[in-house]
Amino acid sequence: MTSTVRVRLPAEIAPPSQTRLLSFPAIKYDRNQFLATGLQTGHAVWPCSALLCDYMMDHPDVVEGKRVLELGCGLGVCGSVASVLGAQHVVLSDGDDSVIDKARDAAKANGLELQSLEFRVIRWGEPGSLIDGEGERFEVIIGSDLLYGPPRGALRPDGKDQRIKDLLELVDRRLEMTATATFFLAFERRDVSHDEIMETARDFKLSCNVPEGEYCEDIFANRTDDMTDFWRACLFEFRRIVT
Repeated sequence: MTSTVRVRLPAEIAPPSQTRLLSFPAIKYDRNQFLATGLQTGHAVWPCSALLCDYMMDHPDVVEGKRVLELGCGLGVCGSVASVLGAQHVVLSDGDDSVIDKARDAAKANGLELQSLEFRVIRWGEPGSLIDGEGERFEVIIGSDLLYGPPRGALRPDGKDQRIKDLLELVDRRLEMTATATFFLAFERRDVSHDEIMETARDFKLSCNVPEGEYCEDIFANRTDDMTDFWRACLFEFRRIVT
């Protein structure tokens, strides 16, 4: 069943001449919905998208006037918010072609300026996945709910999670080579180690911090659809370590 997820931007951020209410047709982030519809996870809007949108709306300067890449955009919620907040150019990317089409449709329906938006299929960790825009770098990279579940077969020879390395390797190749360039990752602990993310970030000479404010919170205390004991959402901020 499809429902509509709406994001309302405060009037002081989006004046009357701009879009204040963004709407996205989505399925519920529920295992049974995915089985019933046959759709992939990108067709749902996941909770950490709200966390990342809240941060950008509280700090619009992090995207204003900048070139932004969204990884795993799904329906394009966070990238659309970045665009309304004044990003110079936003590339919305996902590994699912059908999701990219939905994100483009939502942007049109929301009246966004499509000349400042671009839609691409990017799959990290696959040979040839960086062909489009090879060598292109961005001042800001954003992503939410990109890492979840046990790695299963995605283990490195040292036993660490290959998915974390693949993601941060892509970030390293796409993020500008400046101390102010930033990767924002809104993240739930779902069988993925926070410590391993930070350790792998250091391998790529990226610092990892949690921004000040209420961007690290327990929001899954009452969930019953997973056996994980610790569901905690937080926002990680990665920047290059420049010496």
